Amino acid sequence: TANWRVARAGQEERAMHPFCSRPLRRAALGLVTALAVCAAVPEAGGAQINALLGTWTLVPERSMATPGPLRYRSLTLTFSATEQGLKNKATGIDAGGQPIDSTFLIVEDGKYHPVTGATRFDSSSYTRLGDRNTVYVRRKHRDTVVVASRSLSSDGQTLMFREKTIDDLGREVGRALLVFEKQKRSA
Repeated sequence: TANWRVARAGQEERAMHPFCSRPLRRAALGLVTALAVCAAVPEAGGAQINALLGTWTLVPERSMATPGPLRYRSLTLTFSATEQGLKNKATGIDAGGQPIDSTFLIVEDGKYHPVTGATRFDSSSYTRLGDRNTVYVRRKHRDTVVVASRSLSSDGQTLMFREKTIDDLGREVGRALLVFEKQKRSA
């Protein structure tokens, strides 16, 4: 049984969870306010967005999947800036030899946005967790199929994706670590 107190309002009794205390509600309100202020300041994530711009190539030797093999024989990601967020163009060859060609917008607002050209998912939601880390969820027909994170190295030259694949029953069925290296610009 939970150790909840009972608050009396006239003749009515209702259980109050211990996390519903006034100080905790104030702290939660403060946290929400701080997050709203951070979201309103576009410069807060500018460092990561600028570092992501350009072309990234999958490094299969440093990547892994459980169960294996990797889903991709080759994969190149090209990030470019737009007014709404980042545009991600993914091209390559999957493990079955089929071409990959998808383009979608990355808006780090925690809301789901449509994805075209991808077979495994049709919408994605991105939430920034700091200067170099972002979490994202991918869905297919409103069912979650991937829960993951994207991390940028401190030198801005390595990009890692850690993904958990989810089945129709909500169970984790696989994990992947995808490591990309930034390509040098031609002079």
